[in-house]
This record gives sequence, structure tokens and C-alpha cells, in this order.
Amino acid sequence: MSESNQNARLETFCDGVFAIALTLLIIDVKIPSTEKIDNTYEFWLA
Repeated sequence: MSESNQNARLETFCDGVFAIALTLLIIDVKIPSTEKIDNTYEFWLA
């Protein structure tokens, strides 16, 4: 692969990561707390 093609792929990947991060910030997705989970089943439900 040429260096230009590798740079384009990296830029595209970074754009995708940035877009996902902004989407999560905008819709304010909350990650459930796992402090009180005692077993794997409860963790799976969270």
C-alpha cells in the first residue's frame, strides 16, 4: 500500500471513532453501574 492510502485509511478510522464518540455524548448514553453486581447473570442483564 502506498503511504497516501494508509493515511486515508487512518483518517477514515479516526473520523469514525470521533463520530461515534460525539453521538454518545450528544444522546447522553449512561453506562450502568456495576458496583452492586454479585454474579455474571446480573452483569449480563446490566
